[in-house]
Amino acid sequence: MSSDADFTSRLYGYLSVTATLQEVKRNALRPNNQHQTVPGHYFNMQMMAMHFGPRLKTPVDIARVYEMIAIHDLPEAIAGDTPVYLTVNDQVARGQQHEREEAAMQKLKEIAPDGDSATKLISLWGELNENKTPEAKLVHALDKLEAIFQPLQHPNIRYWGDKYDPVYYTIVLDGRRKKYCEHEPVLMDFLLHLMAVTEQKMRAVGMDPAQYR
Repeated sequence: MSSDADFTSRLYGYLSVTATLQEVKRNALRPNNQHQTVPGHYFNMQMMAMHFGPRLKTPVDIARVYEMIAIHDLPEAIAGDTPVYLTVNDQVARGQQHEREEAAMQKLKEIAPDGDSATKLISLWGELNENKTPEAKLVHALDKLEAIFQPLQHPNIRYWGDKYDPVYYTIVLDGRRKKYCEHEPVLMDFLLHLMAVTEQKMRAVGMDPAQYR
């Protein structure tokens, strides 16, 4: 067990690294045309978790869900964010992303404020990657749902394809996200609602959703 002084010193250093997530930008734009940040992504996921929790068929430990949300993109504090359109159809790129994230997580383990913190970090990361517990499955679903929700807040859905890649529309509309939500009806209902809103917003700007399924 480290001394209190050693713990506080190491915690300061650790938080100085993880705090850089506040500057890591995601592709989704806010209505003011500013990029969403990783903490913004976290916030939306936490709000979803709070409201979905009581409606889930399988109860979850909501405190552990919040902890998993807090660490699910933590490696990006070191490795940065990798846009999904760069990896969705590229197995090599996905493998490289995985390697960067694992290396970053190892670094975070090494600088954790004490052994207990390091053990918990790796435990949460392992549980999330195995995706077998109700908590891990919920966090994975929330991650995908939030990534669909946030771009819909922008007034012109065209930016999604014009600024990045039209594959984003396909990811939403071809149903590939259903596998993350099918274990819980309330999650599936929300996903289907997001898909419907996406189609509505596309038609409103003259786009044909059928072209992207």
